[in-house]
Amino acid sequence: MAKSRGGKWIVSICGFIGIFVPVMFIPVIHAEPIDMTDCWSGTVSFLINSEDVSIITVDVKGIIRDNLESKVFDNLTFHCVGLIKVIGGERTTAELCKYMDSNGDFFLIEAHDRNAKFLYGTGKWKGITGGYTANPFTRGKPIIQGTHQGCAKLIGSFEFPK
Repeated sequence: MAKSRGGKWIVSICGFIGIFVPVMFIPVIHAEPIDMTDCWSGTVSFLINSEDVSIITVDVKGIIRDNLESKVFDNLTFHCVGLIKVIGGERTTAELCKYMDSNGDFFLIEAHDRNAKFLYGTGKWKGITGGYTANPFTRGKPIIQGTHQGCAKLIGSFEFPK
């Protein structure tokens, strides 16, 4: 009986090794970090603005500074359109943005409540995946009524298909 149990343990261990070891050597897609600062200026329009409900549209344009040595995203310009909904004090946001490099290649992102994911890319951005979280850190007094200006730090990761 003891030999039988020992044999089952050996089979179990061999089975585990047979499954686990090959999995360890499957190539892992290596995600690259994102650490960027974006600054923008844009317009704000109210579809409705009441005590209970506010629906706000935003249209912003800006530029990216890449904080990493690789400078992959440095000097990208961007255009975002968004919708902010505030009902009962609860705020939700949705944005679509186009980021463009100096060659005219671009990628699109979709963001919800500060969390963004890559949707599509052209040229060198084709196949990009991943995303980031936006952390606003400054907002100036609007230079003109109906506008807003500010900056955010974007932290996340991206990868391209192998």
